[in-house]
Amino acid sequence: MIEVKIRQGGEVRSISVNQDEVVIGRPNEKRDVHVDLSPDDSVSRVHAQVWEENGVLCLKDLGSSGGTFVNGSAINDTVLLESDTQVAIGNHSLCFSIGSSASRSDEQGIHAEVFIGGGKNKSVFNLEEIYIGRNHPEREVHIDLSEDLNVSRVHAKVWRTREICWIKDENSTHGTSVNGEGLTGARVIGPEDVVQIGDCQLKFYYCAEHSRKGDDPSFKYETSKIPSVKKATKGAFEKMDSYPVYKEDSYRYFQPGKRNKSDLEDVFQSRKSPMGRIRITCEVSLEDSFQDEEEGASEFLKLLPDLITRINKDSDVNMVSNWFVNSVSKWVTAAERASFYTIDKGLGRIKLMAHKPALKPIISDILVHRALEERQAIAWKQVSKEESVRRISANAGIYVPLIGSCEEMGVICVEDTSPSSGFSEGHLSRLIIVGKLISPILLQLAQSDEESA
Repeated sequence: MIEVKIRQGGEVRSISVNQDEVVIGRPNEKRDVHVDLSPDDSVSRVHAQVWEENGVLCLKDLGSSGGTFVNGSAINDTVLLESDTQVAIGNHSLCFSIGSSASRSDEQGIHAEVFIGGGKNKSVFNLEEIYIGRNHPEREVHIDLSEDLNVSRVHAKVWRTREICWIKDENSTHGTSVNGEGLTGARVIGPEDVVQIGDCQLKFYYCAEHSRKGDDPSFKYETSKIPSVKKATKGAFEKMDSYPVYKEDSYRYFQPGKRNKSDLEDVFQSRKSPMGRIRITCEVSLEDSFQDEEEGASEFLKLLPDLITRINKDSDVNMVSNWFVNSVSKWVTAAERASFYTIDKGLGRIKLMAHKPALKPIISDILVHRALEERQAIAWKQVSKEESVRRISANAGIYVPLIGSCEEMGVICVEDTSPSSGFSEGHLSRLIIVGKLISPILLQLAQSDEESA
């Protein structure tokens, strides 16, 4: 296996080619190209070749128009390469070394395995996002499948959120599927998920320096994935016309699989009178793609990199919860109030960890359970005075479940007190992303507590 590190401008990417010889150039009909430097027109279609001979890498120019340079000098004959030898081809700088698949498994970046024509190529991109498609004059395509006409010019995008890889079809002609299911929006993918684009199959995962554990590159991903689950048993937390809200220090937590209506009726009927009632206004699945075209959406997306970095700094649940309640109004300006709840499975309670302002918050734990069970973020409004005499100070709010590797970790809540208040699907989408960033942190903290106990 020959490993190639490619630098262009401020970007660096790495490729592992499982071939005896590597051809550098741009896609063409005459010869297979293993290291594609398109759309750099200063690179010839078949530009140069690198191969291994007796444990040493050799390089020669293949009659290119622009030439091949080693340490600043043009080459005319075959030259031997060291691992730090700088090879200049067009506007790219390349370094070559001999490696193995095992040595590549923990390199930081988005790892891509491409299965096509009976062969497999591995690439590592130390980038936030990469595009799959065919040679495109206006957008860089990192995985070029130009030989397959069923692949659109810009076919799909893969990006990372912390150590989670996502994929989204870019309105391609023939679509993208994951494990045989067509993509209708963005979704999480892991090392074992098979992506089908045209006649090509691909696998992706992200590896970061701090997330390595032994030889298992999927370790971090598995703690962060949010898979879908079965819907609630009919009648357990069924959709009601309105839901009661309460003000308590903590609420009873019902484990998944133990949410049958017959088991819950006695508990709910024995409770004290509610503080008021609320009604669902909209819902968004935790697995839906980001849909937000409202004012503030672009500003929120610009904040994501800093937001991710900030979350990673928190070392305990109290820090995470206090950071959220004090920061949420930056992403959703109408969020005048916020609260953060975690689930203590040992005690069977939903516990309030932080809230703002000092006034103790109220929630509908029935609606929270429904949100957890169905993996839905929910927006609500207070019912009219004619429907409920008892009034609560908040007129609208949001509940977003926190799910880490299929484990229910808690819920984040926001409220607005203004008379004309109301939250949209766009606001739900923003808080779903924040929740997906928080959930893996909570899971890791919980696992660390279990290991130290």
